[in-house]
Amino acid sequence: MAERMVKACHKCRIYISIGNTYELMQKEQKFDREHRGHPTQVVRISEVQEYYKPADE
Repeated sequence: MAERMVKACHKCRIYISIGNTYELMQKEQKFDREHRGHPTQVVRISEVQEYYKPADE
């Protein structure tokens, strides 16, 4: 099974889950607006989970 993918902001050290549901797409658009100009990247959750916090907290 494929690992869950997230979008991470390296400046703020937070991440959000990404996917193709309406709710996740809305959250991703909001994340993109709030972190415009910051270095962001789509990565596997295992790559950032222990170093970054979820944006929902």
